[in-house]
Amino acid sequence: MASREIYTDLDLVKVSQILNTRLHNVTTAERNTLAGTLGGTNVGLIVFDTTEKQIYLWDGSVFLPTKVQGAMVYKGTVTSLTTAPTAPETGFTYVFTGTPGTLTWAGQTFNPDADIEVGDVLIYRGTDIWDIIEGNDDVATETTRGNIALGTQSEVNAGTVTDKAVTPATLSGWKTAKAIPSVYFNNAVTTAALTPLTITHNLGLQNKNSFVVSVKDSTGSEVTVDVDSSTVNAFIITSAVALSNLSVTLIGF
Repeated sequence: MASREIYTDLDLVKVSQILNTRLHNVTTAERNTLAGTLGGTNVGLIVFDTTEKQIYLWDGSVFLPTKVQGAMVYKGTVTSLTTAPTAPETGFTYVFTGTPGTLTWAGQTFNPDADIEVGDVLIYRGTDIWDIIEGNDDVATETTRGNIALGTQSEVNAGTVTDKAVTPATLSGWKTAKAIPSVYFNNAVTTAALTPLTITHNLGLQNKNSFVVSVKDSTGSEVTVDVDSSTVNAFIITSAVALSNLSVTLIGF
């Protein structure tokens, strides 16, 4: 019978390359069975899991995957709005190619929300949480999320552009340009006889004198009081007699 020689030591110092070789192939089930037979003396054993298409390294007690834990791994496409991918791991990444809609995967949470469109990317964060990244660059409409430009002051003032947004600053500028009045109302004002009362309205008028005031008593009758401008945010009223439950309305620009 021919003898078979087995070399247990391989000196790579003088070897420039190793051709036509591969790691020991095992399925996940076989790897789990193998783990039950290994111990501390087997540290460094390497196998290739053909089920997961992943290299594993024995650390003396368990097989460790050689991939970076939590790294993004492209796993292909998903199409279902109702069924999540099977056994996702942290970092698993998918591209949605199904019918746009709202994801209802049981027990799963989505950030920023569950609305999804074709081309959106889903990344599994772990603990049943998915991050959704917009895969398209749609222009926003009244019914579709997307990118939108900010209107200039002249565009806001003109009021004809339909695809740009208004900011608080341009809204304020529009109000000033159009001389839109601001209104202050208080129906619980009380005065003392011949004692000036400062009423703060905080309307930020264009001019401290650009306003009109109406003062009525509890029956709705107009009451004559002395009115003086103070600042763009306040005015002063003075009555000859004490009054209560006055309704004060200011309209200013």
